Amino acid sequence: MKFNNNDTTNKPAVTTACFEIKIKSFMKKCLNIIVFVIVCTVMMHGCSSAPEKKEGEVEKKNRAAEYARYGNDYYNQGIYDRSLDFFNLSLAYNGAVFNEKGMISSYNSIGKVYSAIGDMESAEENFSNALEIARRLGTADLIAQTLNNLGELYFRTRQFNESLAHFEEALTYKNKIPRSEIAVIYHNMGTVYKRLDDFDTAFSYFKKALTINTEKKLYEEAASNQYMIASLHLEKGDIKKALDSAEKALSLDKKVENSLGIAKDYYALGIINLRAENEEEAYRFFKQSLFIYQSLKVIYPNFTIERELQTLLEYLIPLSEKIDGSEKADEYRELQKESVLQKESAQ
Repeated sequence: MKFNNNDTTNKPAVTTACFEIKIKSFMKKCLNIIVFVIVCTVMMHGCSSAPEKKEGEVEKKNRAAEYARYGNDYYNQGIYDRSLDFFNLSLAYNGAVFNEKGMISSYNSIGKVYSAIGDMESAEENFSNALEIARRLGTADLIAQTLNNLGELYFRTRQFNESLAHFEEALTYKNKIPRSEIAVIYHNMGTVYKRLDDFDTAFSYFKKALTINTEKKLYEEAASNQYMIASLHLEKGDIKKALDSAEKALSLDKKVENSLGIAKDYYALGIINLRAENEEEAYRFFKQSLFIYQSLKVIYPNFTIERELQTLLEYLIPLSEKIDGSEKADEYRELQKESVLQKESAQ
């Protein structure tokens, strides 16, 4: 009976960077996406019989930034194929003027997409290429961001020592990067130490992250810190402190209307109450969590939450049998079947 602690980062948007283009691979990538470029250009600028004016360096950089924004929008909606298309376009435009900082950003974004769809080899390749350029440029913030991305990737592939090594190296730049980025790294290190069952060390890193995020009024990030602190208290069997931290996480997520965070907080409160043998309270929180997940799925059909739904329904079905009867339990079983089918069709 545990929280979902698989996420190392609490920032959904893709914000960072990518790698050095070899001429052959760059030309191949351009050929692969040329049709998509034409379609996007027609959609965005309309048709005209007048000769197209050649874009200068500034225009190409602006176009790269524009495509990156579209990529982020699709990424946040879970539409990863379109997200990847736009990040590749951003990379192409950055590469056309050899905007190396922009290339780092594009490669890191592409790596994030590959990581999200489970192609860890491609993700690592993109992050590594980003790091190669960032190290050559000596740009501290881009080096730290890319090291953090690699640390998250290695966490997901259960290479925990490698993950920690990258986070620790990222922290060597802490005097040269924003405190908000330091908080992200602290949070990620806490997540690794928690997975390694070193709860005291994990707690210290979550508290460090929470202190920074509270000072900066980064409520969503602070909520994520409180969520993980609640999970540590539960691991230690301190129900009262676990409830207190989970309720604080919920309050912070509500402050910024973070729907996904609220759904996770309700789930956490359900788990804690179940551990305390408050089954009716647990059932109420689980139902609230399910309602939000279902609403998000309606708004964002491509949103990947099947794993969360399945875990939630595993608790809801037996509780509904006890509290609401077999008819309600059968409804949840049907939802469980639908969730399994959706997950299989997405693979």
